[in-house]
Amino acid sequence: DTRALTPVKLRLVEPGDPDERKRGGKRFFSTNADFHRLWRIFCKGLAFMFSFGNLCMAFFTILAIFLVSEKVLNITFDVDFSIFAAGCIFPTTFSVAAAFKRREKVLSELGSFKSSLFALFTHFQFYDVSENREAASKVRGLFLKLVQHLECALRNKRQVTSTVMCEGGQRGSRSFHHLVYDDFAMLAEALQHHIEKSFGYGPNFKVTSATARSWEFLQDTIHSYEHIRAVQASSTPVGLRLFCYCLNNVSCLALAPFWAHFCKMERFTGQRQVDNDIISIAIPAEKMHRDIGYGCTSAYMIGVLFTLIVFTLYRVQEELEDPFDGRGDDDIQWEAWREELEHLGQHGIGGPEARRRAREAPAAGVTPARSPASAKHEAASEDGDEGSGGVRAGEESF
Repeated sequence: DTRALTPVKLRLVEPGDPDERKRGGKRFFSTNADFHRLWRIFCKGLAFMFSFGNLCMAFFTILAIFLVSEKVLNITFDVDFSIFAAGCIFPTTFSVAAAFKRREKVLSELGSFKSSLFALFTHFQFYDVSENREAASKVRGLFLKLVQHLECALRNKRQVTSTVMCEGGQRGSRSFHHLVYDDFAMLAEALQHHIEKSFGYGPNFKVTSATARSWEFLQDTIHSYEHIRAVQASSTPVGLRLFCYCLNNVSCLALAPFWAHFCKMERFTGQRQVDNDIISIAIPAEKMHRDIGYGCTSAYMIGVLFTLIVFTLYRVQEELEDPFDGRGDDDIQWEAWREELEHLGQHGIGGPEARRRAREAPAAGVTPARSPASAKHEAASEDGDEGSGGVRAGEESF
């Protein structure tokens, strides 16, 4: 094949003033777009921290400080705050780190699954030496079904345990995972069929031991899938998450007397002691001995800030706990992950042109990727083995 590759010209476009870049100058905001981008990030961070749950706990913290203030219950204490800081924040950060490791393992295994699946498809493309060379086109639908069912099985909430209530997920013959294994079995059957009928190095040279790598690719996809499923079916230590959840709620209320004791340091005395020296401070007479009976600014501010910190950390842990639903910024971006798999058979020298034609006129018989809503609908409509039989209609021949 002497076809030449089409040259592609790439040009790097950098924002900012060209003259400024030539002079080597640096500006904090090179363009207005940078300012707007940073402003959006800041607003998004505020929205993440000031969620409805966090604001509710901040309100209860304020109420607790008011109840233990001097003119109500008058309850205060003063201890070393590092005890509470380590007891509340360290377990939550440890749980966040454990959830992050689970997410990284899932991303790694999804990459292995995708690469093995693509390599297996290329064997159907380039080992086929039959006259019509239709092996890849015949099994392409099986590959797309496998990708769709994998996403549905992992994104379906009923397949996993809850991150807070620890309720059992869906099990039995109605699980989407059975459809994934149906796809694996059908791929194995198709591979065996084409190895016997159409695989080879040429018309007179049948493939023998080289197809062992094809079976290894199929085994690698199953191996990666089971690793992902194990992560989905498990979670970070349940006891640790329950401990963090209860401790965060209790500490924000139980520490109200500790926050209230800051009001004593906020009173105006007219003098301040620094290094055994008494320094006089000029204070207006009307503020000389102000009585703060219903809390003070420092108590409310420190209490609310501590509450927002611990509950924001716990929310980070919850967001990382389930990376499969694709709703959070740290979740798996399923659309980007399956993008290349939806264009199987459209890569190579003529790949750009083939993908352009596919976008303009989608190939007949190609099923679009299902959304989470359609996955939920299919899970609800499936009835034991009869549901999977309906999905497989028209795919028994390779």
